[in-house]
Amino acid sequence: MNPLNEINQVAKIMDDWLGDGALPVDSSQSEWRASICVECPKNARGGLWYQAKLGVSSLASRYIAAKSSMAISTPHDERLHGCDVCKCILSLKVHVPLKHILEVLEPTHEKAFKEVNCWITREKNKYDELYKS
Repeated sequence: MNPLNEINQVAKIMDDWLGDGALPVDSSQSEWRASICVECPKNARGGLWYQAKLGVSSLASRYIAAKSSMAISTPHDERLHGCDVCKCILSLKVHVPLKHILEVLEPTHEKAFKEVNCWITREKNKYDELYKS
């Protein structure tokens, strides 16, 4: 593959995963998020079938590879599985900027996140207080 095409492909993967700008949140924020996820009842640990349901596809594996190349992680990664609400891979989602999450958030997911006091709801409430008042 042409190196320029490869760079463009990686940039697209990063934009799809992390949103415009392709930058993860800072490590203290991703660690705080992960600490909430590991205690959440929606942090579903499943077998191969569950992983297939989550869509561990070639696209997800590209996101995982991108995360690895960026050397970003949390101390909780081994205990992060898949979200039973949004079907995201939590070790990836905890690094995504809230703005990008809100752009794709489905109303049914928002209600379920509120029920478990998800970090997404907590951050969204702070965001709304700051920018929608």
